[in-house]
This record gives sequence, structure tokens and C-alpha cells, in this order.
Amino acid sequence: MDARILTIDLQLVGVQGIVYESPTHGRGNSLDSEEQALWDKLYARLDTIRYLSRPQRAIGYWHFVDSATRLFFAGAQVNSLEGFQWDYHYGLVSWAPGKVTFAAFPGSTDRESPAFLQAFQQVVRLGYAYDGRFVGEFEVCPLDWVRAGHTPADGAHEIWVPVKRVFDMS
Repeated sequence: MDARILTIDLQLVGVQGIVYESPTHGRGNSLDSEEQALWDKLYARLDTIRYLSRPQRAIGYWHFVDSATRLFFAGAQVNSLEGFQWDYHYGLVSWAPGKVTFAAFPGSTDRESPAFLQAFQQVVRLGYAYDGRFVGEFEVCPLDWVRAGHTPADGAHEIWVPVKRVFDMS
């Protein structure tokens, strides 16, 4: 597994909610259904979101509150927030973290796997460290997956870990 470094001006429109991971059930039960409910909620308002990026991307962000609690943001990447109207009653919000550098890891990524840990160590050797402005990571997939309502069996997504340059190797 190889990571690539990318920097983008990140702007998102989406919905967010608290999801819980059961220590007895782990990821897969209520966490996945709560996450899917947020993606479904985004899909219901997708036609109201202007300036979708090309390629069209769905981006989920996991903000770790504690070992069993996450704030999950299910969003679509946009090129501009011009004219965006916050939908208070529905919960459609914008989020513009700005210019962010990511280490992007392809495929279905198990963050506990030796391959992922080895790939992240390579990112560290290149002079990057985790960007402490964030308390989580981003999962990126084609926006069509949200439209379809499920992840294709052969679907590959990416994990984007926010990083910052800490030293120059040149």
C-alpha cells in the first residue's frame, strides 16, 4: 500500500450526527446503520447542493469524541460555497476547513493493519506528521455511491489522513 500526498482547498456541504460504536458489537452494527442514515439524509438534499466538485466526491469525516462516540459528517465536496443557504430545520451545513494536506491511502483500509501502519510510517519518513487541527480522518468515495445508497462490493475508497510538513528531506 502506497500513500500519496495531496493538498486541496477543502469545502464541503453535508449533514452531521453523533454515532456510537458498541464495545460489545464493534463496528458494523448500529454504527454502520447510523452512518448510512446520514448518507441517506445527504442524498435526500443532494439536488439542492450547487457547485459539486469534479470528480464528484462524497467525503465522510470521523471526529473522535471518545472510544465509543463519533461525530460523523457526511458531505459532498464543492468548488464554492457561494449562495449556500444553511438549512437549519434539515441540518444541511457547510464546512470549509480550507487548504489541507492529506496522506491518501487507497482501497478498503484497515487502520490497524500492518500494511496501513507501514504506509503511514513512510509518510512520516517523508517529513509529515498528523495535523492536530483535526481529531479524525476522512473517507472519500465517488458521490455515485451515495446516489446508489450502498458501497459496491468491489468498491475501493480512500482514507485521507490530514498531515502537515514538519521537516524537509531535500
